[in-house]
Amino acid sequence: MRLAHDYGRVRVTPRLLGHILPFLLAVLLAPPALADEQAKAAQRLKALQTEITRVQERLESARGKQGKLERELRRIEGEIGRGSRELRDIDAQLARTQARLDGLRATRRDQLDALAEQRDLLARQVRAAYAGGRQAQIKLLLNQEDPAAVGRVLAYYEFLQTARLERIDAVESTLTDLRRTEAEIDQQTQALEAARKTQQQRQDALLAGKQERGEVLAKLRAEILSSDQRLTSLREDEEQLKALLAKLARVLEDIPNDGVMRPFTTLKGRLPWPADGQIKARFGEERGHTGASLRWQGVLITAPEGRQVRAISHGRVAFADWMRGFGLLVIVDHGDGYMSLYGYNQSLYASVGDWVEPGQVIGAAGRSGGHDTAGVYFEIRHQGKPVNPAQWCSQSVAAQTN
Repeated sequence: MRLAHDYGRVRVTPRLLGHILPFLLAVLLAPPALADEQAKAAQRLKALQTEITRVQERLESARGKQGKLERELRRIEGEIGRGSRELRDIDAQLARTQARLDGLRATRRDQLDALAEQRDLLARQVRAAYAGGRQAQIKLLLNQEDPAAVGRVLAYYEFLQTARLERIDAVESTLTDLRRTEAEIDQQTQALEAARKTQQQRQDALLAGKQERGEVLAKLRAEILSSDQRLTSLREDEEQLKALLAKLARVLEDIPNDGVMRPFTTLKGRLPWPADGQIKARFGEERGHTGASLRWQGVLITAPEGRQVRAISHGRVAFADWMRGFGLLVIVDHGDGYMSLYGYNQSLYASVGDWVEPGQVIGAAGRSGGHDTAGVYFEIRHQGKPVNPAQWCSQSVAAQTN
């Protein structure tokens, strides 16, 4: 006896099931182990991030007054970043609450219209009953000679009475719904007012934080007077980033991907830029007035503070924290030794260990790291070495040179 099942156009036989079953079992049994391995890897990445923070703190302590100011800058910009993220969440909450409130008000209008209609119909029925006079049903019955007509009259009056009761029930039900809607409108209005109050408090705190940042930044720049000091500082920042990427590479070697990640090399020339804006500094150009000894390792895209910064491709967040020279920095691992870096952020919306999708918002453009120009500093690296982002990102999407 041959058994077969049709699922759409596919005819599944026991023989076919025998081939498919081992594969299905492998798929079903693999995810828990994979998830466990990924969770452990996320813990290792977080531990590494904590270690990097401690290293930064030791370096700040060794730099004396300059290091103290850098530590203060890191604290302030971290608070600004968290405040911006909270403000973004509050804005989203406000939008949801306002939409809910608008929906409730529309429901209330519909309920009031329905109530008016139901009251009008009930009033008509009452007037019709009154016009018939008292005991109209008995009078009509006494005037009927045909027994069949008597039955029809009784059925008619029973129908009228039922319809009248149904109208009364409908009015009472609508009134109950209306009272419930009114109560929820009051509740949502209070929630909206509370969220707006919190929003204003966060905005005031952000403004104060930015003013404090400006004061600390002025003192820090007073400590770095010469171009030689500036060059030394930039070189130290680059070496610190190299050390971080090397440590990340060692941790990421043991991290399995989620099975969705496409080979990064297949995306060359077709990747989007992380933010809309203007390219102020290009890969390989001289950085500041430091001479040929120091050049840009990525591109600087100018953009208004708060503009969305998006992941260029699928990957896993390997680092999301403040780093001297780069400010609030996100590093996304794309596999096969490729990473993308997003610096100068005002706020970070992704955490270490998160899987991100192409185009997912991971930060907001800013000027963290002590920079004057708002935007996002963007790099692509392979095996720790910088590559030209213009060769990877689509020219049709690239911002125009300033």
